[in-house]
Amino acid sequence: MNEPVPRRVHIAPQGFEDERIYRPAIDRDADIVVLIDHDSDSETASRCREQIIKMLEEEGISVDRTDCDIFDLNDSIETILAQIRERNPDDNIRVNISAGSKITAIAGMLACMFTSAEPYYVVPEGYTEAHDDRTGDTVSFGMDDIKPIPAYPATEPDLQLIQVLSFIQEEQSDDGPYGVLLKQIGRFLLEEDLPAVQGSNKSPDDAEDIYPMVNEEIVEPLSKRNLIHRTRLDGGMHVRTSKEGDEMLSLAESLLRQHD
Repeated sequence: MNEPVPRRVHIAPQGFEDERIYRPAIDRDADIVVLIDHDSDSETASRCREQIIKMLEEEGISVDRTDCDIFDLNDSIETILAQIRERNPDDNIRVNISAGSKITAIAGMLACMFTSAEPYYVVPEGYTEAHDDRTGDTVSFGMDDIKPIPAYPATEPDLQLIQVLSFIQEEQSDDGPYGVLLKQIGRFLLEEDLPAVQGSNKSPDDAEDIYPMVNEEIVEPLSKRNLIHRTRLDGGMHVRTSKEGDEMLSLAESLLRQHD
């Protein structure tokens, strides 16, 4: 039996863009483009997709499609990771972070940090003024440059750890040693019904009852990855994001801003 031949795969969340997707795929001799459509389609998005497929197929590039809520971080990360992981491990996989939403840009960056996929950003020739879906125009036009983006490798925490890390960052004080208490983290887990507490049959008011679960399932894994600092103060354990944790949460968004 012949071994599968490695392919050049481009994964591209697709909003109101067409050239920023098909031009880099053609330029980099892609074998296949995976379009990630928004699960609630629009007329403009549909026209963009038709143009993308037409231009790619004319170049002999095959197209796969899937969908997700491109404005939901968890759904976007899960979808992009699934597309990366179902490919041949020897495939050369690139993720286009410039053509969906800002959420999919962050999700694409995180997915590349957790895998060996390579993110890139397409600089357009220009942007369409006063774009909205009623005009039927794309957000941008042309392709001026393709910029590779450094995706610093990171050990992959599961999605609930990312959610909790973001919660800690939002709730901790701006400075000083005081941070977020285990009770607050437990309440957040219960309010969001995250996997760590599913089946516990506890309500948010019972957060103190799940301290061992919070510590084992959330705090210890975050600490082992150096994403948080723990300090015991006034009889309580205070948790704050570390430099590494802040970088994990902000890297993708800051890189995106640099190229807007």
